[in-house]
Amino acid sequence: MPIMSGASFPGTHKVMLFIDGHYLAKNISEKTDGDINYDKLAKYLNTYARFDNHIGPIMIRAYYYDGKPDVRDAENLDEKKQEAKEKIENTLKIQDDELTKIRNTDLFDVRLGHAVITKNLEFRQKGVDLLLGIDMISKAYEGQYDVAVLVAGDSDFIELVQAVKHIGPRVIGAYFDHNVRKELTDSFDKRFELSVENLIANKIIEKK
Repeated sequence: MPIMSGASFPGTHKVMLFIDGHYLAKNISEKTDGDINYDKLAKYLNTYARFDNHIGPIMIRAYYYDGKPDVRDAENLDEKKQEAKEKIENTLKIQDDELTKIRNTDLFDVRLGHAVITKNLEFRQKGVDLLLGIDMISKAYEGQYDVAVLVAGDSDFIELVQAVKHIGPRVIGAYFDHNVRKELTDSFDKRFELSVENLIANKIIEKK
């Protein structure tokens, strides 16, 4: 039986954010090279995690998920080995700086899977969705949150959303409208469209 707890105090509800980091970064980088202020992002998403006439949502924690490449994987690409090695090293430097910034943001945890480099020198995430799913399901069963905000657009998350709703918490989807599967948006209890323009206007993306 799931261990369900009530809200922190009457009129409030506990919120957790689950962020597909690759999805977020990819959609932002397509339009700008600005820096993300993760503290402001969390507060922005939490503002829209309100249901009914509650006084307000209380954010418990935000989880950021990404895949980390391994330079040793370049050895598997034969004639592209050196090019792959250089790309992985450059990616790791940029990623490590970003992950350090996220880890230093209040109430943020970073969870890492693996990013495998392909023959086309592109990265494919491995194990990231599984990490997110385990966290979201287990914390729902433990009653750690009343509302989940999922920043993602992949249809692979549909069954996860349905499972969490079956346990009890409500699930809000935050996504970029040009890059999301309709089947996923249909599964959410509440929908919130993100746009780079609004993130810049709210000073969540800060130009370099």
